Amino acid sequence: MKLKRLLIVGWGSHLESAQAYWREHQPEREITALEVAQTSAPALETPIPGQFSPEDCAIFVAIGVAGMNLARLEMLSKLISLGYHAESFIHRTATVAHTASVGINCWVSENAVIGPGAKLDYNIY
Repeated sequence: MKLKRLLIVGWGSHLESAQAYWREHQPEREITALEVAQTSAPALETPIPGQFSPEDCAIFVAIGVAGMNLARLEMLSKLISLGYHAESFIHRTATVAHTASVGINCWVSENAVIGPGAKLDYNIY
């Protein structure tokens, strides 16, 4: 099954890193970064280009971790309300137990261990 295109929305170094990691792990996938204005409460003032419709494109919100959880959650909520499906990134060296679950828009880094029964709800970095 062909993967949907991925649109990574965010700003700064976290946007650049997310794009690099996704491209390394899924080189066959079309991955595009969309930089939006950096604010503490993003309202998605940058419109999503028409070629990235919710029907053929998944999203990942890449806004840094330092005090930006609420900003990332607001951006994620806005995109979901527009009909987009958010994906999570799990590094190939991470270990995720079969009984663990990872929600949407989560970032699981290199060598991370998600143990049995663990639940990462959503928007976890």
